[in-house]
Amino acid sequence: MVRLIAVLMTAACVARAAPDDPLKTLRPAHPRLLAADSDLERVRILVQQNPQARKLHGDLVKEAEKMLAAPVLEYRLAGPRFTLQSRRCLERIYTLAFLYRLDGKKQYLERAVRELRAAASFNYRHSPNTRARRLPR
Repeated sequence: MVRLIAVLMTAACVARAAPDDPLKTLRPAHPRLLAADSDLERVRILVQQNPQARKLHGDLVKEAEKMLAAPVLEYRLAGPRFTLQSRRCLERIYTLAFLYRLDGKKQYLERAVRELRAAASFNYRHSPNTRARRLPR
């Protein structure tokens, strides 16, 4: 799902030119924000005008509906690793938060917050794979 979001955002932002100094592209107000309102507006237009983008958006919505029906993730090791749950958590949060910002449906926001609160309660101290809690770069 994160890949689908990346595809939509990339398609909407292709027109941006990369300057020699990437630090100059940082937004002063929110330098680490993944998508500004203007980026999301371009994605909305792309979804309306492009059949492939509309299909990707529909696939994201279907996936989000499955996430809403599933129970909130719990701390559970898969063998000695926690990576699977961390990845699921990130996927859910990225998908639900993106769709909330794109479509404005409160149910996505509320569930993303529930997933974040559940992840905040995970006991990472006893997980041998503490790298799993970092965001991908």
